[in-house]
Amino acid sequence: MQQLPGLEDDTAFHAEVEAKATVYKAFRCYYIAEVLSGLKRWREAEALLRRAESYTQSASKCAEPEIKKSLTKLKDDIDSARYTALANAALQDEQPQSPQPQTQ
Repeated sequence: MQQLPGLEDDTAFHAEVEAKATVYKAFRCYYIAEVLSGLKRWREAEALLRRAESYTQSASKCAEPEIKKSLTKLKDDIDSARYTALANAALQDEQPQSPQPQTQ
């Protein structure tokens, strides 16, 4: 779409497309992290939440006002989910591992 005739040199259009793509990446990372949390894969969820937070920060610099509003809500949701994932990961690390059956 960015290579359509007449739009190749439109820097404002390119910036808007990049900002929207970054917003979608942030939401995608957040929702995948939610799925991983449901599967109790806390470390992977926390990593994706960090990435979502990074995307949110970079997208909020150049996003439209209505998108910034949803990014603010997403950032709050990311923070909440991230701290939950960190706490659960710490609790999971403290639990004793069940012994593996030995095969001979």
